Amino acid sequence: MTALQYIATSLVLAVITIILYFKWKYSYWKRRNVAYVEPKLLFGNIEYPWSMKKGFLGILWDAHKEFKSKGQKFGGIYLMHKPSFVPVDPDLIKRIMLNDFQYFMNHGNFLDEKNEPMSANLLNLEDEKWRALRMKLTPTFTSGKMKLMYEEMKFCGAQMIQHVNMLNSQGKPLDIKEIISCYSTDIIGSCAFGLVCNSFKNPDAEFRKYGRMVTEMNFTAALRMFITFILPELRKIFRIRMFSKEVEDFFSNAFKEVIDHRTSTNDRRNDFIQMLLELGVSHGGTTKGLTTEEMLAQSFIFFGAGFETSSTNLSFTLYELAMHQDIQQKARDEIFTVLKRHDGELTYEALMEMSYVDQILDESLRKYPPIPFLNRKCNKDYKVPGSDLVIEKGTSVMISLMGLHMDPEYFPEPEKFEPERFSKENKSKIKPFTFLSFGDGPRVCIGQRFAVLQNKLGLCLMLKNFRILPHESTPKTIRINPRGAACVGLVGLGFFLGYSQFIRDFIDEEVSKASRLEKGTEQYERWQEIPVPFEFRVYIFNVTNPDDVVERGAKPIVREVGPFVYYEYFTKQNIKFSQKDDTLRYEQYLHMEFAREKSFADDTYNVTVVNLPLQGVFQNEEEGDLPKEIEAIGVNVLWPAAFQGDGIFVTMSVRDFFFQGYDFCVEGGEDKKKEKGILGQLLSMAVKFPIKMFCQQVKDVAESNPMLRISKEKIRFSMFSHKDNHTDGRYQISAGQQDIRTLGNILTWNDKPYLSIWQGGENSTCNRIQATDAAIYAPFNNLSTRFVTYSSDICRTATLKPVGEEIYKGIRGIKAIMGQENMRNDGEYSCYCIRKTRNLQGDLDCLPTGFCDMHNCFKAPVAASFPHMLWADESYRSTVEGLSPDETKHASSLIIEPKTGVPLQGRKRMQFNIVLRNISTIIATKNLSSMMLPILWVDECFDLPDELVRTLEQQYFNKMFMLDFLVYFLIGGGLAGSIGAVGFLLYPRF
Repeated sequence: MTALQYIATSLVLAVITIILYFKWKYSYWKRRNVAYVEPKLLFGNIEYPWSMKKGFLGILWDAHKEFKSKGQKFGGIYLMHKPSFVPVDPDLIKRIMLNDFQYFMNHGNFLDEKNEPMSANLLNLEDEKWRALRMKLTPTFTSGKMKLMYEEMKFCGAQMIQHVNMLNSQGKPLDIKEIISCYSTDIIGSCAFGLVCNSFKNPDAEFRKYGRMVTEMNFTAALRMFITFILPELRKIFRIRMFSKEVEDFFSNAFKEVIDHRTSTNDRRNDFIQMLLELGVSHGGTTKGLTTEEMLAQSFIFFGAGFETSSTNLSFTLYELAMHQDIQQKARDEIFTVLKRHDGELTYEALMEMSYVDQILDESLRKYPPIPFLNRKCNKDYKVPGSDLVIEKGTSVMISLMGLHMDPEYFPEPEKFEPERFSKENKSKIKPFTFLSFGDGPRVCIGQRFAVLQNKLGLCLMLKNFRILPHESTPKTIRINPRGAACVGLVGLGFFLGYSQFIRDFIDEEVSKASRLEKGTEQYERWQEIPVPFEFRVYIFNVTNPDDVVERGAKPIVREVGPFVYYEYFTKQNIKFSQKDDTLRYEQYLHMEFAREKSFADDTYNVTVVNLPLQGVFQNEEEGDLPKEIEAIGVNVLWPAAFQGDGIFVTMSVRDFFFQGYDFCVEGGEDKKKEKGILGQLLSMAVKFPIKMFCQQVKDVAESNPMLRISKEKIRFSMFSHKDNHTDGRYQISAGQQDIRTLGNILTWNDKPYLSIWQGGENSTCNRIQATDAAIYAPFNNLSTRFVTYSSDICRTATLKPVGEEIYKGIRGIKAIMGQENMRNDGEYSCYCIRKTRNLQGDLDCLPTGFCDMHNCFKAPVAASFPHMLWADESYRSTVEGLSPDETKHASSLIIEPKTGVPLQGRKRMQFNIVLRNISTIIATKNLSSMMLPILWVDECFDLPDELVRTLEQQYFNKMFMLDFLVYFLIGGGLAGSIGAVGFLLYPRF
């Protein structure tokens, strides 16, 4: 046999095997003597994409009618190769959903808690996990809780009416679906995520934008839904997300920001988030309530499941009322009658009295159920009562709501819109389990009350303010389009078979492997010792008129001098890896070297700067921190001797200012203005002991100040000596092996998961360390990712928000900026107001916008700002001459390759300032005017060098480009192979 014959024979045998396999699978119901719909090869009872006429809704509805017409209480269909049980008899449906619920407890929806945490919601969870969560959440949906949310809903409704009034005044026809979608977005955004969305005023707002991405049924979404529903195994194997990472990140970030704000400020609102918080949660951990991730999953499904269903129901209702003016008038009459009894106010109680409005909404749900079928999964073998059939464990159950709701036996003239079916007299006559718009039994929709309240309020507001009329383009009847996006998505199966999604997931998996911190990998080696140094660039504000400032109260004139550049070499030491916790513990060692070739001048260059340690003494005097013995003699007598005659400003070399140090309180040192004669010497001896006591007190107060080195002989001040050849604390971070999204997250610093620097204790947003150290970032970023970094230099975190894309040495990256909100002390940032440094007025109050009080971090009266006081309060910036703030030069920024999380370029910029003012007890300050004096600013820089760019291009970027190209190539091939199917789909007579 030739090779060609061998291949041909193998292919024929493979085809025969596949056909026989499917023939055997498709005999499942026949072998059990169950009525069934004849399946088609490969697709079962799902229509071929090229001859689609009904869609799955129609197929299930037809199956229901066919089984009933044959007198069957149930039947079977096939979803591709999988058999599904279709109950028709309401009594059997009642058993499945209520009486024998323990056999059909689960929906059988896709669930992957590890890789897709947001899938772990109430809709998808199974067995005891579902039961436990249901018990926790049930109290959040009581009538009393709904009443608390009513005012939030009413506010959103008022915005809808205002918007419709505006459109109406312009004589424009209304796109009811869009209006109701905005209304639903605002309500669910407010109640589920605690956000004010303003969809009517800003239709392109982020929440509306990402909300559309969740609910719109485009090609990709339809394909994902098809795989999720029909072939969930493929979704797990290839890690296909139901929603894009961009969407998940947006909702996750939005939710966590609200949680952080609520927990740090004790702000309360009557919404779903508040109710979840009241179940008991500690951020990042668990209590008797829910974790943050569990709360996020519930809020997300609240939006995903509630938005489309509610807006669809209300849109169809308004359509029917436009087509039935008599019904609309009756509803309006009821609304006005009830409102009259409540002084014209649409209160919660008034809304509850409107029974005819309830009937209208119920009839709309009957005729247009937003979810046309209910699904269950048999979780243990179940013998169908009155038959020999045993439904096997794992079999899916499909209940056609259209089959029940449009059955003339239960609802005469089902095509007619007739709200009287649900009147008090008639509702009791409806056969149980034939009206199931919200399901029934223990898994009845938990949000039913919320959905009804939302739609009832929206409907009443519309009818109270307007009469709804059909436009000339409004269709007389509504026909479900089987070729809608959900159906067209099946054509995309060819795309999937082109392995495009597989390749994307392969890329993601390779990136994840390369990004994890695992000993022996290149990523680990780069993390352990950063292969290129950072540049630490310092710009000093040289005071050009110090005498005028001190003696005549002149405004200081400063001249920026620099940069003075130092290379920073970072090395991780004492590394310990915990496989169990997926964490790394280490200390980060820093060595600095002066880079003369990149600096403005040699570090022997002299500058005139404020005497920082002396200002600390003055502050201690003002706050009464000095002993009574020193106060008795007087600080004004003691400090000149202790500081050897130096005053408010000192001139020294850059080297001394930064590293070598400036000495004071020198043991046995003599005042530069040495006293002469016996009287002078006696005076010197008289103050010697108090000076020693004074200096000891300074040592005691300044012991924890990182800028001071204290010895028995002297105190030495320098700005940065504590950084060089030192570690900046003990870190514990996530290694990212279990969850790559947590890579580099700092879990503890100095053995604590929080700081003790800012207001509010360990639960304060300001004290919480939930960030990276800016040396490593998790992969899979996008324009909605917030980059949060922690810096021990300033004892706090900072957030950089993306502003767009930027090319760095040929690599496309995301550029993020540290915004002005990082230097605020009000509102949600009020925990940064520690009231330790006096403001220009001499009050211990919050510093204004643009400054952060660093007293608790530096143990000195220093305030941080952006360079040149960018975005700072003008009244403070104007106290100095010589500043020129420029966002392009002075804002902190980051450029990061989004897929891998590799930082391409970084600029961490910070300025340090000090308040100088007249202190009544200090004679030397009597002529000072109040000012915020800049000391220096730092630009900590990182630029990925060319050699590393080339290495990363070879290892990652070029491969990703080729694989992405292959994805689009295969998609193109799949598209070419599907053109004929699309042609048949659009032109079935072709």
